[in-house]
Amino acid sequence: MKKSTSIFTKSRMGLDNSVWFTMLAVLAFSACFLSFKLITHVDCSALEIATSGLRQQTNNVFYVGESITFSVPATPTDKLRWDFGDGAREQTGKPVMQHSFLKEGDFTVSCTQNNTCLQTVVISIISRPARRGDSTQFAAIPIIGADTVTAGLSAHFSTLMKASYSYQWSLSGSPEVKTTSGVDFNFYKDGVQMITLTIDGSKRYTKTVVVLPKKPAGSNTTGEAEALPERSIKIPPAVNSIYPTSGGAGTSVTIMGSFFNGTKSVSFGGIEAKSFQIISPTEITAIVSEGSQTGLVTVTTENGPSPASSPQFTYIAANAAAGANAPNQADNATRKSLTDANLKTLLTKVANGDPNVTAQKVAQFFCGGEGTLVKANSEKKAITLSELCKRLQSEKHVTVESAKIIHDPNNPNCETNILVTYSQPRKILGIKVGKKRN
Repeated sequence: MKKSTSIFTKSRMGLDNSVWFTMLAVLAFSACFLSFKLITHVDCSALEIATSGLRQQTNNVFYVGESITFSVPATPTDKLRWDFGDGAREQTGKPVMQHSFLKEGDFTVSCTQNNTCLQTVVISIISRPARRGDSTQFAAIPIIGADTVTAGLSAHFSTLMKASYSYQWSLSGSPEVKTTSGVDFNFYKDGVQMITLTIDGSKRYTKTVVVLPKKPAGSNTTGEAEALPERSIKIPPAVNSIYPTSGGAGTSVTIMGSFFNGTKSVSFGGIEAKSFQIISPTEITAIVSEGSQTGLVTVTTENGPSPASSPQFTYIAANAAAGANAPNQADNATRKSLTDANLKTLLTKVANGDPNVTAQKVAQFFCGGEGTLVKANSEKKAITLSELCKRLQSEKHVTVESAKIIHDPNNPNCETNILVTYSQPRKILGIKVGKKRN
């Protein structure tokens, strides 16, 4: 019996030969599999998304409409795919991307490299804080949209500013006018083009868009970077908005726009600013010089000056309010020395229909001009100085009881708003009664 068993099995070191063959096969397969993994292993640890914004205060927290830069380390042969998590279409090819988010919230931005490595980053989008002196309508970036677009493609542009009755959008070289808060424009040829937004027929803003040359046929290979702007294309700065819109020597003016890098000069009505500071590629603060002129606000870089469509600044000389037609000493006060009593006197003259004291004359004393915000009779909603004067003129029996100027702590020569109280005419049987005008 023992002999017959040894015919079918042989053992080495107490183990059957078939067991030894199985163990060797498993060992060989494991070695091959490990070698394959070592050869094909991709190190994804280097794929990390970096973020940066214009005025970033906290890591990965940005403002609505802010242009945010996302970047990852990559080689020219890497195939990259970006998803910004806000419903926008995926972008491919470039290791550095710019994107703006049009609403508040948390968004997961992801980048896939060579269909193998995936990296994500969560960013928070918050609303911009209200800017000094204009708590109702001012938006730091009036026109939100791409700074660059490839010829032959379309791009979307929108605004956070609220219109009372109309929006008017236009693109340089095109007769088409669009009338919604958000629009799409098609760009057919490369170069520099200007988008203009007019709100309520009077507030005008511009944005410069660089249209890149169309990529040659056959260059749309996945992973290939898009064409870069030709060196011959020079991008001039663009001024979108200013605040305040008027003032005298020493007034600090905030200028919002684009392509402010390398600014060489800032001027008001052709007179260079006393000084200026570049806060970011989209924001500059400048100090108005003595003897400046009413006219365009011009920013000049190595690529030339901002266009003639820039906003206009109204210069108020120190003695602009004084003149032979001034009815009394209160009207001769300069903007710097205007007191609450002086203002009450001026508004009383407006209410009494004095032809020498108009809304424009009163507005000369304030940095915000006729647009200076006024809280009248403790009303919740502020009105402009121009609207206040119209009210006072429309009522035949109004008494201005008090007027108080609230000065800006950061600029004592300017105001943040005005507080005014005035009595309404009484009505008896529906008939307004009160003192007659003098």
